[in-house]
Amino acid sequence: MQCFIVMQGQTYQEEKELGMIWSRKEGNGDNLPHSWLRVKEVKKGDRVFHYVKGNIVAISVAKTASRIAQRPSAHEQQEVLCQYVC
Repeated sequence: MQCFIVMQGQTYQEEKELGMIWSRKEGNGDNLPHSWLRVKEVKKGDRVFHYVKGNIVAISVAKTASRIAQRPSAHEQQEVLCQYVC
């Protein structure tokens, strides 16, 4: 089991309601932000600490390993289904 901190900011509420975390699979250039690449490493059972505006606001357990998905109006993304426990 590994632990991850996810800095969500504006996407926190939406992701919590959907029971997931996500990041874009590809950026606009050759370099992807390190945080986007880390989402690929999440495995089922890992713990996720949700960080928003300087505070840990929730903890979740990954229900799935990271996988590629398509958001209805966006690019391909890496996503992990999560069970928010607090």
